Amino acid sequence: MPCENDSWDKYTTMGMCENCDLCLKNCPTGAIANDRFIIHTDKCITLHNGSNEEFPKWLNSKCHNSIRGCMCCQLICPANKNYIKNIEDFAKFDDCETRMILSKTQLDELPQITYKKLESINFIEYYNLLARNLNVLIGYRH
Repeated sequence: MPCENDSWDKYTTMGMCENCDLCLKNCPTGAIANDRFIIHTDKCITLHNGSNEEFPKWLNSKCHNSIRGCMCCQLICPANKNYIKNIEDFAKFDDCETRMILSKTQLDELPQITYKKLESINFIEYYNLLARNLNVLIGYRH
């Protein structure tokens, strides 16, 4: 949106980015521009994992690496190494729960414990996308 008064400062690069291109090399769809300041969101898996639209035909199923989001650029970034190690699994779903999710069991029909797990990882809002995104991951992994 055009703004008459731009309050943004001139962009700068973190010092450790100057001679690093790990994010570029690890983006599975090439969404990060060579100057590393522009992310082409239309190419970013994060956009498509959170969209109700079908996955674009150009998006190779082998690029999928997460149920929601992507994080390939963030996980490889040396600036994040001290933070990435703090990522924890908050919920584990057993085979029965996974089958219910894959079969698109309605939220109100899920066992309370499964619902609570989904809630703990903020997946209630994205539940309608969960089966689709999980299916593409399982297809890739097998």
